[in-house]
Amino acid sequence: MIGPTKLSISNFLKRKKKSRNRNRIITDDFSNPDSLAISGRWPDEPEVRAIYEENKQCGGCSFYAPFNSDFGLCCHPGSRHHLETVFEHFTCASYAEEGWEAHSFLTIYDRERSDDWDKKDIAICDRVSAYVAKHDLGIVTDRKAKYLLSEKRPPFSMDLGFISRNRSINMTGDCYALAPDLAMKIVTSFDRADLLQYQLLMFLEAGTRQVWVVYDDYRDSTVVCNWLTPDLNFQAKILTLNDTLDGSDVLPGFIIPVKAVFDRRLELDL
Repeated sequence: MIGPTKLSISNFLKRKKKSRNRNRIITDDFSNPDSLAISGRWPDEPEVRAIYEENKQCGGCSFYAPFNSDFGLCCHPGSRHHLETVFEHFTCASYAEEGWEAHSFLTIYDRERSDDWDKKDIAICDRVSAYVAKHDLGIVTDRKAKYLLSEKRPPFSMDLGFISRNRSINMTGDCYALAPDLAMKIVTSFDRADLLQYQLLMFLEAGTRQVWVVYDDYRDSTVVCNWLTPDLNFQAKILTLNDTLDGSDVLPGFIIPVKAVFDRRLELDL
């Protein structure tokens, strides 16, 4: 009589030999002909076609894993096209916007929640907001605000934007059709260096006078102040915890130790 251990191992080896995985993934076309049939049309789903026409397409979805320049895998567990190969210019009602570069495979809610956690201890946004309100310098926007810097590009958001009170506010839909005087970005693990550099240059070239980029690292927390000279040369100054952050002529009188950017416990009289 063969013992149960020997029998189970033997059967396992037999099954494994018979059922070797032969995975086949289509990388150059739709894997589901039904999805191909509705691509670009969605005759019975006007809401999906509206998403498509707003350029909210698979290539910009957080759950799209590209195989090549045209096709990729839908990894959204809530999408009806889950695990299908789809065209990058396809879409569905589960679209989760993140941009056309690296993807995190998280919903917008999960990304924002993680982003909130990473930024919860940073004090600079509250300090700038309180200073602007106290001295009636203008308006401050949060990261939900969108800035349309060019008609040829989608709107951008920053963690903080400051628009001085002597400027006219122009809106296009729910977007500010202008560049803020000051923009600030708090960098988290979701940010890519090349896209961050592109974004800050977009703001500066559109007229933002300074962009502050905040890096919160327990080993080396810094603030990088970026601006363009009158002859459009890019300049940057790195401030460490022993330095002072000065709002200069953008936020006159706003002068704080860099430590206060990161530490809410420091009391300031501004």
